[in-house]
Amino acid sequence: MKTNKADLARYLKDISTIKRTIDEIEEKPYVEIWAFFAWGGVVLAATLSNWILWTPLKLTRDMSFFGIWIPAMVLMCLIEMISGIRVMNRNAMVVMTKYLFKFMIAAASIMGVGMVLFYYLLDTNVPLPGIVLLVSSVYYSLFSMYSFFYAAIHGAVIFILGLIFCFLNLQGIGFMVTAGFVNALAFTSIGCIELFRSKSAR
Repeated sequence: MKTNKADLARYLKDISTIKRTIDEIEEKPYVEIWAFFAWGGVVLAATLSNWILWTPLKLTRDMSFFGIWIPAMVLMCLIEMISGIRVMNRNAMVVMTKYLFKFMIAAASIMGVGMVLFYYLLDTNVPLPGIVLLVSSVYYSLFSMYSFFYAAIHGAVIFILGLIFCFLNLQGIGFMVTAGFVNALAFTSIGCIELFRSKSAR
């Protein structure tokens, strides 16, 4: 009888330890810090490419979207995927659980809607810099769900900035570069904050 009670107590303790370990893993971000620096670099490269090629190639809104920003978005998705798989492997997590599969479908849907929205807004009189800011703000809210919660604050600030650009009808390559730099700075700042926090915690 005493043996059964001891086994039960040990079993319950093991269950508690496993649950605590799972909770700790779930609280960790699914994105590594380097990914934010990489995203910032991709956005910065796309912005500079748009700026440099704007006059020589006489870029239109469609050319800019398909030739520069779509490839940049695809590259950012690949960076996110690589980072997420590395995190799951490091934490010995199952790569394709039912919960994670649903989450990936939801994330892909949101990103797809963002791209479609971006494309259709190109045929309107909405200024392109404002479109970039408004659409990108959605992704920060998405990132906050599986990375760092305060990314949503970045998204809110960028959303408000996008509304200002649209309301004041701020157009032209100068404002486009500004919108790109704002996004690059936002990604890089998140990376810097988390890098500083990780070093402080050691």
